[in-house]
Amino acid sequence: MTRRYDRANQKLDYLVREGRFLGIRASERTGAVAIELAVWTRSAAGKGCGYYACFRLFLDDHGTANYAVLFCFYDGTDGSPCLKGFESALTFARSNGFKDNDHA
Repeated sequence: MTRRYDRANQKLDYLVREGRFLGIRASERTGAVAIELAVWTRSAAGKGCGYYACFRLFLDDHGTANYAVLFCFYDGTDGSPCLKGFESALTFARSNGFKDNDHA
């Protein structure tokens, strides 16, 4: 695991609690029914790069999430994008195929 994902793991509760929804997309993973969600939140320090994260939710036959995996975390370190505000994070998410609920 990289240092960035170690930091993501340390911030996981904060991401889940404070993350603002950016969009949803179908997962391209084969062999499982899954959706992907993108979220963004200000850094815990309240300045600098925010935290952009994507979660893959694996669904059962009834559409209930069985478990989730954090598969993307950007905080402006290790060459990852620095997204300082919600609007820049939203633009980034849209450029990567995430859409709002009505257009997923």
